[in-house]
Amino acid sequence: MDNYIVQGYESDKNRINKKIVLCLSGGFDSTALLFYYVAKYGEKRIFPVYFHYGQKNRTWELYAVGKALGYVYCKHPLQHFVLPIPDDMKSGIINSESSKDQFDEPDFFMPNRNALMLSIAFMYATTIGATTVGFGAVSAEHNYPDDTINFYKAFNNAMTLSLKGQVSLETPFILRDKRKIYNLFESPERHFLKEISYSCGNGSETVHSWGRGCGVCSDCKSRMFMGDK
Repeated sequence: MDNYIVQGYESDKNRINKKIVLCLSGGFDSTALLFYYVAKYGEKRIFPVYFHYGQKNRTWELYAVGKALGYVYCKHPLQHFVLPIPDDMKSGIINSESSKDQFDEPDFFMPNRNALMLSIAFMYATTIGATTVGFGAVSAEHNYPDDTINFYKAFNNAMTLSLKGQVSLETPFILRDKRKIYNLFESPERHFLKEISYSCGNGSETVHSWGRGCGVCSDCKSRMFMGDK
């Protein structure tokens, strides 16, 4: 079994000793992964981390993160890390010429962002004796090169060499799309994913039937199926 995908048998020893550094953004994917891990291992096993890199939607992200951690009674404080992003980096997720009343579809790709976040998460995991870094990647949502199965496999292999296998990467949702992930949960968690989790790259506060967001960016569009739920 590839250890970048959670599936199949897991020994009782691994389950008992498991400590998970969870990359938590407040978005649908990472919030769903928080619920998944808490249901499987309990809230005491989760060590949440949040990354600052100048994103426009940070206020709403942190609001959603705080609500999610409170909802599951997480026992460990949220750790904040700042990514060393150059000031002149061009990406729609941190720079935009869109007005508040009219949004377009910016280029949200930030080269190597996932690799930076994961590298720091792995470093943190070694300092606290964690065995796992959990990352809420989902099936084929974007065409970003650092958000593919091949990328996560390669990154996990590199970390295995770098850290002598002390920590491994898990992406339990990499073979599922958002709709299938949503259907894994019962009504309370579904309501939370719809109403509280926040994914809009444009930082919009507009309320829709599927949650808050601009309704134009790809992250918002990926949530719209919840509008009929």
